[in-house]
Order: sequence, then C-alpha cells, then structure tokens
Amino acid sequence: MTTVGQIFKESAVSLKRFHDTVPDVILKNSKKGEDNKRIWGRCFKAAVAELNIKNYTKEQPDWEEIEKKATSSKRGREEAAASSPTPDSSPTPDSSPTPVPSSTPIPSTTESTNKRWKVNGVEVSEALLEYRKLSIEKGERKMLGTYQEELSVNGIFLFDDLSSVHPDSSLEYGFDNDTWEAITDECKTQYPLVALSEKTEAIVNKFAKAGKKNYKECSGIAKELSDDEDEINSQIRESLISMHFYSSKSSKKADQLESTFSMSAVCPLMLSFLDETHLLTRKGTGFFFTDLSMNFEYGAMPTEGLLLVEIKPPYKVHNGSRPDLVKLANVMKDSMDKMVEDRIDDPEITVLGLLVEGFRCTLFVMDLHYQGIYRLVPLSVFFIPRDRNDFSVLPSCYEALGTLQFGWMALYICIIMLLLQE
Repeated sequence: MTTVGQIFKESAVSLKRFHDTVPDVILKNSKKGEDNKRIWGRCFKAAVAELNIKNYTKEQPDWEEIEKKATSSKRGREEAAASSPTPDSSPTPDSSPTPVPSSTPIPSTTESTNKRWKVNGVEVSEALLEYRKLSIEKGERKMLGTYQEELSVNGIFLFDDLSSVHPDSSLEYGFDNDTWEAITDECKTQYPLVALSEKTEAIVNKFAKAGKKNYKECSGIAKELSDDEDEINSQIRESLISMHFYSSKSSKKADQLESTFSMSAVCPLMLSFLDETHLLTRKGTGFFFTDLSMNFEYGAMPTEGLLLVEIKPPYKVHNGSRPDLVKLANVMKDSMDKMVEDRIDDPEITVLGLLVEGFRCTLFVMDLHYQGIYRLVPLSVFFIPRDRNDFSVLPSCYEALGTLQFGWMALYICIIMLLLQE
C-alpha cells in the first residue's frame, strides 16, 4: 500500500516520484512530438509553488519510455474510438436510444471516453445502461426503490465493496461474484487508499490512549509528529490540537444546528487538510449547493469544484434515511459535467465527495472513464471522534483525509497541465 511518507519523503518530492505514484496521469496526457518534459516541468513547478512544497527536487522520469508508451496508448484510444459508437449513438448496438424523461439529461462523455467497459468478457457498460433504462421506466411510474436505481437515472453507478450503502450494488446490478470482484478490484487499484507511516500511526495511537487516561498529555504527544516522516503530519498535528467535541445532548436548539456541528466537530478535524492557495479556495455553505467545497480558480476561468462535502448533524440521521447520498452524487456529476463544458476535458479528471452523516463519514471519488458511466466509488468509511474516549478511530480517519488531500492535489496538477496545453 502506498504511504504518504513514500510520496512525500524529505528531498523526494519530484516529477519522477509523482509519475511513479500515479503514472497514468502523465502517460495519458503526454503527446507524441511535443516537448512533454518541458510542459510537465512547468506544470509541476507551478504546483509545487502553489502548494508551498519545500522538499522539491528535479528528479525526472524516463521521458523516452513515456514517449513510447504514450504513443502506444494514444493509438489504442484512437482504435477504440473508431470501433465504438459516437456520443450521439444509441446506448447499445442493437437497441434504440434509451427513452429519457425531459428532466433527466443523458450522461455526457469526455472526448477520450468513447469506449465501453468490459471485464472478464462481460459487457459491463451494456448491463449498466440497461439497468438505467429500467430505472427510468420505474421512475416514470414513481416506483424507484433503491439508491442505486435513483442514481442510475442520472447515469451514476455505485461500485461499493465497503458495504457503505444498502442494498448491495452487486445484487442490484445483477453481476455474478467473480465479475463484481473484478469490477471493484479495478476501482481499488485505480484509487488506492493512502496509508499513514508506521511511526505516524504509532503516535496517533499513543494520542488515543492518552485521551482515555491522561488528556493533559495529548497536546504534547501531538507535537511529536515530525514533518520529516509524513508530509501530512503538520495537518494531523493541527487537527489534533484543534479538535473540539459536539454535544448532541445539548438542550439548546442552536447547539444542534448543522452549522454548529460543522464548526465544533467537522471543521477542526478536517480543515487543515484543505489548505487554500492563490488557485485553490475553500467555500462554505451554498457553493455548488453543498455545505463545504474545495475549488480551483484560475484568472477569468470558471470556478471548478474539486471536493464537495455534505454534512448532516447526528440528530438528523437517526431515522436511517440518507437523502444527502443522492444529492452529493448528483452534485459531483454536475461538477464533472461543468469541467467538460469548460474544456477541462480528460479521462483522468475526477471529483471527490465527502458525505458526513453525524459521526459517520464516507469518502467517494467519481470519474467518467467509460462512455455514459459515471462511476461512484467509496474509498473509505471512517468516523469522527465523539469524545476523548473515542480517539481510537483517528488512524483510519487520517488515512482517509490524507487520501482526500492527495486526491485533490493530483487533480489540481492535472488541471494545471491541461491549461498549459491550451
């Protein structure tokens, strides 16, 4: 498993390290005959400056090898595009266009994703688009019964092997166990969870034990986190020191408001992982119709949402309903569509989403690698500490937040690269 320490070791932040960690980003966005080394060098230098990374080196990947693979990859995409239907074609070769209610837009597709998803000989795209067609018909009769059906009407499909959503998606979509395992394995390989280093995890666990026995020691333990070990240690340290606790038993109505829960429990824990720069801004309630968002802004260019967060306080989720799940997924899709419309059009573009339901949090990523298929993939389920006796949840919490930070940083770098190629 990739660790934050492996990516951001002292004197190891380089274009080579970035390529070794996420090779598809450079490979799929490099073109034959262009000075890819110069283009990517400018891109990465700008990102290092914006993200205020101090431990940057000029170590380069093997550009000759990238040139060969990029040429092969481009040829493969051209052949796939030539053999696949155009975006205006019917969803399946032997069927007429899916009937879509006027209020339901047909899923868009990026320039490079005119391809179908096939796993172990199974036409996954065809099966999912057929599921969507049936869901639309059920929706017209007001008979949608599951989250998967409701999401599919808008072209969104949930690939969940964390049991984060009920009912199980494999049963909903009708795939056999082997096919479903292959599908989710592809998603997990593409979006791995970033782990803490052993030393960082040990300090966080030490902090958790002190929380139960001697809370006064916690502040000193947090300061033991060294920036030389993990790049996110400064964020973890700030998060630990800033942590407050939300009182769900408060008799005051104001203490049970969503904004109060956000300010007392969510923001102190997470905001250190959402640093703002000249090109990255953090928005509060209302932007993109979410409770919190991390956004890319570049000159006169339209603002793009990189991370979208929906928050519900504990007392609003006691009945087990999850309306914000569908809301968040649809807003993530809207954000992706906006990037495509704004010419940030690339198969590597993703959007992150964080669903906070009381103390339970689910981190999602959405992509559009295949024509008409918005893949919604849960990366982690973690929990906000309820009080100082609940600090044992922090290691998994910080793994998820580290993954979140690395995810929007990688997307940010990809967007800069696309802008430089304009």
